[in-house]
Order: sequence, then structure tokens, then C-alpha cells
Amino acid sequence: MSTEVNNAPGWYFFSTKNEVAYWNGAAWTGDVGPSQSPSTVQHFRHGFLPFLGHRWFWIAVLGQALTIAVAVMSKGTSPWLNILSVVGYAVFMAGSVMIVARHLHFRQLPHLKLAIWLGIVSGVVAFAVGLVVEIVAANLWGQNTVLWLAGPIEESAKLLLPFIFLLIGRPRAIRNPREGFLMVLVSAAVFGVIEGAEYQVLIAVSQPHTWTPLIMGIGRPMTEIAHTFMTGIAAAVIWLAAFHRKKVFTLAGFMGWVAAAGIHSLHDGLTTFGGSGGGGQASTTLSVTLEQAIVVGILLTLISLLFAVLVYVMLRHSARELVPPQGVALNSAHWRPQIKHWGIHKQVLVSTPTME
Repeated sequence: MSTEVNNAPGWYFFSTKNEVAYWNGAAWTGDVGPSQSPSTVQHFRHGFLPFLGHRWFWIAVLGQALTIAVAVMSKGTSPWLNILSVVGYAVFMAGSVMIVARHLHFRQLPHLKLAIWLGIVSGVVAFAVGLVVEIVAANLWGQNTVLWLAGPIEESAKLLLPFIFLLIGRPRAIRNPREGFLMVLVSAAVFGVIEGAEYQVLIAVSQPHTWTPLIMGIGRPMTEIAHTFMTGIAAAVIWLAAFHRKKVFTLAGFMGWVAAAGIHSLHDGLTTFGGSGGGGQASTTLSVTLEQAIVVGILLTLISLLFAVLVYVMLRHSARELVPPQGVALNSAHWRPQIKHWGIHKQVLVSTPTME
């Protein structure tokens, strides 16, 4: 649904309560005050299985179908055919960005294309940097240690170029919290695209003409979706706190990064207890049957789905603060801003503001 979102500076209702907050044209400033008139924001009602009506869901389904199709076709041809799985992962991860985008109305951003292109470049650089650092770390401390360090390494890599842009203040558009947030979401999604295709290709090459790549084709996309959500947790806090404080380095932003890195390391590190030693790779060298590949792939998907939902809820807690005024009424209560005071001191107005 395409809806015009008015981002003009002014006082707006941000919940069903009789309170208003000030939006300065780019973000909520943290100023909150009472309203003499009742809130125009109504309670939001979800329909039955609402995700079936959203475009992001069917785009993700298409991406999943493509990764599976490539894995199946490669069994009777060349394992290198799995390189084409990158298309499926790209479509699937585009869906992961759209899950968030529908709440934040990115289409109204004046520099939308710039944020997307910078995000794509950042994601490619992030994967290269993360790969080099993890190879060096694996040679020094072993693969299991690298899995526990995956959080700081990969979350820092995905934020590297976007944070440099924020630090130098160029392009100026990236200072805007929503545009900076979108850039990071795309960066994380691109990282997941490359990583997912990498796993599927490596498995196929190491075990050619088997059903093992199908495990990746079924289960890996849902594993990669967490990249978008984890880095988004940090990005929303970093950019909003920097916007409020007028400085790049903030305690709130640092804590956002710690949360994302910690969750990521816990997720990858726990796989060392299962003996996989590869963060989701199928380490067995034995051929599996079609039925076994399907069962293992589905099991991996379900486990990854539970983790993705958990991380999504945490992402929502931070990203909801970036929802623009006219988008509030279109979102459910969990996607409406709470006017967090990241980077600023809490301000409560005594006088009733003038509504626009």
C-alpha cells in the first residue's frame, strides 16, 4: 500500500494516549507534552495470518524457491551451478529489508537510491573485510574461537563503511537517521546474500552430485535473514543517538553495537557444542538421501526461524523510534515510537504544545 507520509516539522500524536511529541522533519526530538484534544491514533487490528497479505512474504518465498531449485538442478549437472543461488539469496534478503521498510516508509526519503547503493557497496566491502579477518583469526586461534568472535567481527564489518560515512559527515544525507538506517539494513542484507551463496557453493563443491546442497538451499536463507535484523538493532540506536547528540560516538550507540554483536556471537558460538564447527555448514562427508536432506533442511529452517523472530522483536524495539509521524496510525502498537531519549536528556513539557 502506497501512502503519502507528511514529515513536516511539528507536534504529532505518537500513540493512542493524549500525548504529542515533536518531529523536527527528520526524527523525533524527545520533546513530549500533553494534548488538550484526544489522540487521533486508533488501536490497530491485525487480520488472520496478516503476513500472507504482504509483498515481502511472497518475495521471500520466491527467493527460497530459487535457492532450492538451484540445489536440485546442480545434483545432476555441475556443483558450480550453485553460484546461481546468489539470485535466490538476493531476492530472499530483499524481502528481509521489506519487512522493516513497510513500517518506516523509506519511499518518502529524498535520497533513497543513494542510501541503497551505498548499502550495497558497504555490504560487499563488509563481507570481504569479515572474511579476511576471520581467516586470520582462524589461523591464530582456531575455527571454534572464530565462531564466538563472529559477532564483533561481522557486526563491525557490516557497520564499517556506513559508520565512516557518518563520521566524516559525507554524504550529508546519511546523517538522517532513517536514511542511515536503511543503508545499514541493505549492507547487512548484501552480506547475508554473499555468505549464503558461499555456503551453498562450498557444500556443493565438496560433495558434488549429492543432495547435501539441498540442505543449504532449504535452511540457509532463513539463517541469513538474522544478519539484517541483528545489525539493524545497532544501526537504529547509533544513528538516532548521533542525530540527537550531534556527535558520532555515543554510549547508547555503543550499547546498541554490543547488543547486536553479543546476540550474533551467542548464535554462532553455540554451534560449537553441536560439533558442526561451521556456523550452519553441513560438515558430514557422507552422502544423504533426498528425504534426509529435506528433513534436515526443514529442521534448520525452523530453528533459524525461532531465532529470527527473537531478533526481529529486538530490532522492532529500536527501529520503532524512526517511524515518521503519519506512519504511526498505519502501524501496530509494537511499531509505534515510544520516544526514547537516546543521546539526550529526557524532556517533559509543562505547557500544552500547539498542534499542527
